[in-house]
Parts: sequence; C-alpha cells; structure tokens
Amino acid sequence: MTNKIRRIIASRYGKRPQERYDDEDFRGIRAYFDYRRAREPQVFALDETTWYDLSMDEVFERISNTGSACGEQLLYYQLRCPAMNEEEYQRRAELIRLVEEDPALRHKLQELLFRVGKSNAARTEEVFSPARQGKGRLFLSLLLFFGLLISSFSLLFTRATLPLSLFVLLLCANPLYHVFMTKHLDTHLPSARYSAALAAVYTRIRALGNSALTAWLAPYEEAGRRTRGLGRLGALSMTIDNDILQMLNGLFLWDLILYERMKIRLGRLQGEVFALHECIGRIDAAIAAASYRRSVERYCDPEIRFEAEASPEIQAVDLLHPLLRHSVPNTLELQGSMLLTGSNASGKSTLIKAASLSVIMAQGICTALCRSYTAASFHVYTSMALSDDILAEESYFITELKAFRRILQAAQRGERIFCAIDEVLRGTNTVERIAASSVLLEDLGSRQLICLAASHDLELCNLLAGRFAMAHFEEAVVDGRVEFDYRLRPGAACTRNAIRLLSVMGFDTGLVHQAEQRASYYLEEGRWPLS
Repeated sequence: MTNKIRRIIASRYGKRPQERYDDEDFRGIRAYFDYRRAREPQVFALDETTWYDLSMDEVFERISNTGSACGEQLLYYQLRCPAMNEEEYQRRAELIRLVEEDPALRHKLQELLFRVGKSNAARTEEVFSPARQGKGRLFLSLLLFFGLLISSFSLLFTRATLPLSLFVLLLCANPLYHVFMTKHLDTHLPSARYSAALAAVYTRIRALGNSALTAWLAPYEEAGRRTRGLGRLGALSMTIDNDILQMLNGLFLWDLILYERMKIRLGRLQGEVFALHECIGRIDAAIAAASYRRSVERYCDPEIRFEAEASPEIQAVDLLHPLLRHSVPNTLELQGSMLLTGSNASGKSTLIKAASLSVIMAQGICTALCRSYTAASFHVYTSMALSDDILAEESYFITELKAFRRILQAAQRGERIFCAIDEVLRGTNTVERIAASSVLLEDLGSRQLICLAASHDLELCNLLAGRFAMAHFEEAVVDGRVEFDYRLRPGAACTRNAIRLLSVMGFDTGLVHQAEQRASYYLEEGRWPLS
C-alpha cells in the first residue's frame, strides 16, 4: 500500500489537478471558512460577488492538488481570506518554502496526509462541535462486549444452559444493536474517527524530527499534547476498520466502544481538534501551493507592504491569467486608478481579472503569476459578472448599483482596496450611464485606493482625466478577420473598427458610410445629427 501511495503522490505533484468539484463538494469544502467567518467577522474575506466574478471555484480547482479534506478547506480559506498582516503572510510563505526546499520531507508529509484522506466527515462542522452525551452508551456497549466474551469462554468449560442461552442471545443482539447504533451514528462516528486521525497524524508529523517544521509547529504543541491519547484511539480505530475485521465489529462492538470513548474526550477537546485541523490543513495547502508553482509557466515570490501607511501601488511585470493556458503577458504599473478602453474581446476583462487574481493569490498563497510583483496589501472587491436577480425582483441596473455601493462603502470605511469594475453601469441609457458612472468613478479616483475599470464609453476618458490613468487594447481587421494582440497600450482607445466590421460582415456600403458619417459628426460636434 505504501508503494502505491508513493506512486500516486509522485504522479500528481507539479501537475494540473484532475479532480473536479460540484456544488455539494464546495458546500463541504467551505465549511471551515463558514465556521471561522461566523466567529471572526472582523477578518477580511472575499465576498460572494467577488468570488463569483473571478471564477474562484475554478481557480481553487486549478490549485487544489491536496491530499486531505482539511487541506482543501484551508486552501479555500486562504484564497477566501488573503493574508492582511506580515505575520500571517510569513507563516504561509515559510511553510511553502520548507516543502519546496526539502522534497524528502514533503514526500513523508504527503504520505501522512494521504492517510488522513478526503473523508466527507471532515467537511462538516461536526468535526469542531462533536456530539456530547453521557457515558451510558459506552457502559452498554462494554456490557454487551464483555457479556459475549465471558459467555464464549464459559462454553469452553461448561455445558450449562445459562451461558449457552446468554451466548446465543448476545450473538443475535449485538449485531442488531451495532446496526441500529451505526445508523444512528452515521454522521458522528466518521467525524469522531477523523478527529482522532488528525491527532494520530500530528503525532507522526511531530516525530519526523525536522527542526524547521518543529519550529513552525510550535503554536500547535499544546493541542498536540492534549490530544495524544485521542490519537492512539484513532490509530486503533483505523486499524480495526477494514474488510477482514469489519464483521467482528458487529459482534464485539469495537468501533462503538472506541467511538464512545473518543466522543467523551472530544467533548473536552473541541478547541484542540480545531487547532490540529488547521495545522494539518495548512501543511497540505502549502504543498498544494508548491505543486501549483511547479506546474505554471512562471511565478514569483511577491513583495508586499502590509504597513498601514503603505501607498496603494502595484507593479506586476509580465502578468498572466491563472486560468488561461496561453495567456498573453502584460505589465501593469499602478500608483492609483486606471481606465481601460477598447473593443469587445480585446483583453480588457481578462486583464482586470488577472490583476485582481494576482492580488488575491499573492496574499493568499504567496504566489504571483508574473516575473515580479510589488504591491501594498489590499482588500479586493469586484463588479463584473452581474445579472438580473429575478427572485428578488431586481433589475440588472439595480444589481449594478448595489455592487458599486458596497465598493464605495468599503472605501468610505477607510479600507485600502483594489477594486475591478467591468463596463460601468451598462444597465441604463447612454447619457445617464456616462453621467452617473463618471461621478462614481471620480469619487473612487479621489481616494487612496486602486480602481481598475473597463468601459466602451470613450467619453469617460475626458471626464476622468486627472483622476484616472488611461490605457487601452487595440484590434486590427486583416483579410476580413478581426485580430487581437491582447497587448496593453498607454492612452485611450483611438481605433474605430466596429463600423469597419459592418463592411467586413457584408452589410451594404451605403449603411456603413452613413454610420461613419454619424460617428464623425458626433466626435466633432459633441452631439448626434438630427437626421
């Protein structure tokens, strides 16, 4: 079995993960995040809008080369709650460096993590809040166990009716009781075993004797010490739970006895189990991050300034998008806000998503997909992939306004934010869209933050001059085809290929000429011709 595990580990590390998750999986994976979020509301976390806008479920899948359920949960948490201080960032970065620089240690850790596994039991809050009941069920299980054991031995020395009757009774009663209780405990029993397995694996990790790892484990030492006995119960539980001996569980109730003993201890060790879940999950998440770094075209170790007085700046050289196999690199240097213009499919949305993801991944898993990354730490907000909310009876425009308002509110609270806004207020008419969006963006541009916005409205370039830097993407019509190079260029967009495409697509030349005349008139006069 060990050789098989090693082959699996070797074949997966540094490769694209093949595992795909459905909605039910993600509900379990985010259980740890939800648990901590409810208890630590002051900790910044990506909100649902930002997570959805940036396709973060897919980003998670791309990175999650994990071996355990707790690793999945901690990786999700780290992406959802990027590091906001130097201490937390260094703890994450230090562990990634450790597993990268010591492959032998990483292999041993992966083997242990593989044994923890991706049990669904670990994806429930039950791990942190075990069922608390009295000792009555433990007493009953022990009574049935010893009753069967004693009556069995008695039959070796006597043919008396009482031992035989007791043996036959218990031979029938114990399996029935086992079936009843395991159905009753089908949630609690796996979670208790998982908790005990955490304790057992932590003990083995500690015993590896790596000095750097031991130093990193220091905050969890007390939890490991207090759960040591629980770990021994867990190891025994995993040993007996196999195909060969499973049938004997039904007769002698070993798993129920072990569970009741673990449950009693778990009721007193909830905080310690939570700490070990975090500890082992962090290790697995760090290995997943290291594996991801090996699998990409380029990455760098970010340089992040966490101090409160740090200016809102970003410099990302040859930035790539993590979900594109053939991403075109662009360099982004921002000392404030920027407005991107250009036609559809030219690269605006891809760049603002790549920039947003670079901030999240840099602070989340200490990895940036560029040649170099230097920035302040940010709270990230987006307004991109919005839609009507039919159930709430809200229009697209109302949804846009709510998304924008939450960004303004974050800015007003004094948060140092990076916000990405794609096609500002596109859910209303042109005049009101430009008037409203220019005012809202101007407000953002006057604050100590970075707003990376994309728009087709070239009028915004004039209205926001002085508040926003300008950049654009271009396209060319070559041999009847639209070609994009996806390269960011300074200044506002100046090409007008949209009308030219009417001709390329076979529209009447007279209609094309009329369209060009009207566009020229508007650009010269600032108003549309009446006829």
